[in-house]
Amino acid sequence: MDLAVIAVPINAVLGAVHECGAAGVGSLVIISSGFGETGSDGAAKERELLDVARSYGMRLVGPNCMGVINTDPAIRLNTTFAPSQPRPGTWPSSPSRARSEWRSSTSLEAGIGLSGFVSAGNKIDISGNDLLQYWSRTPAPT
Repeated sequence: MDLAVIAVPINAVLGAVHECGAAGVGSLVIISSGFGETGSDGAAKERELLDVARSYGMRLVGPNCMGVINTDPAIRLNTTFAPSQPRPGTWPSSPSRARSEWRSSTSLEAGIGLSGFVSAGNKIDISGNDLLQYWSRTPAPT
């Protein structure tokens, strides 16, 4: 399996990550919150989360993110809680959940297309730089 989306209470996240790792999942989108954004205890949980993901060779977006969207007709993926899928267009990225929600809803209202959308959340693994490098090598669908 290529991708798993985790949206469970914080106390269940590590167990879910272990289950994904044991099942051979390669990538995670962790929507769950309660990590580094909450202070030192959450930051410690975040470090443990990253250690577990790395022990299985998994990459992750988040935690505390809105999710990801890909509008390529061959893939059509929406892991967000956005009410609808945007039409194809350019590649934006947003680090915060609030800005992601605003950007996603604003682009839908304005009819602006998105080929890919990533709310990176706390960015404990995949960063904005990682996304820019990927998008610079990946043509947008036509």
